[in-house]
Amino acid sequence: MTLEASISARRRLLLEALSAGASHLPPASFRSVWVATPAGSVRVGRISPDALHALEKEPGIECDGGNVLLRPDWGEPLEALLERLGREARAKGLAPRWRGERLDLFPLPPNCRQAPLARMERALFRTFGCRTRVVRLLAARKQEGRPAAWLLGRRSAHKSIGPGLWDNLAAGMVAAGETPLEAMRREAFEECGLEAPDCEFERMGSRLIESPVDGGWLSESNISFRIRLSQDFAPRIVDGEVDAFRWFSTEEILRLIESGGMMPGAALSLLDQI
Repeated sequence: MTLEASISARRRLLLEALSAGASHLPPASFRSVWVATPAGSVRVGRISPDALHALEKEPGIECDGGNVLLRPDWGEPLEALLERLGREARAKGLAPRWRGERLDLFPLPPNCRQAPLARMERALFRTFGCRTRVVRLLAARKQEGRPAAWLLGRRSAHKSIGPGLWDNLAAGMVAAGETPLEAMRREAFEECGLEAPDCEFERMGSRLIESPVDGGWLSESNISFRIRLSQDFAPRIVDGEVDAFRWFSTEEILRLIESGGMMPGAALSLLDQI
């Protein structure tokens, strides 16, 4: 088998394994979460039986068969209801990793023409199983006639998720009010000091990762952008989320993924491209 054929076979096996691990059916005990709006109820996520048991007596939560409806009081904004439920969830230990950071809440399935329903604390997205959006930057070497190489960043040891694992050059959540491109530009500057015009960020596609996690249900849309960098680009640590940078060949990328040394979302985004 040639080296190229070997790399292709390993890539295919890794992609199959990681794709299977990133796509889970929700447990039968989880209930769908809906939000009442003037135009009708829309689905936004799913909630675990433990979280529902702790919150079901709170005003604004209605249980109907297999569904849970969030219905604001008359004249109460949806964000006020979410803030109230968030305080209760936090007090009862149902919202770990509270950040004081808000993300946009969208109906499911998402539609690019839909406006967000409200803004909600980031930690509650797992409690209520709502969809988050993550942007990932695939940084490739620009020089022609040389083997493909990818610039990665290593997550700092203080990170609560995946400390010490290699990740895309920049990655992070799309904050409330941001577009994915705006979030990608912000994360690129915050994590490696990269400033580039919009036209250099090429949107590559997205992957949905869903699975049960501590604290509820993870539903995460991973949106990938690609940028081509010159070999002499020198990334720098800005916000401390990353503690090292390094160029990797395709062979090294595969070995890193095989050894479990890379974040799963980063691995999937790279396997889609190499």
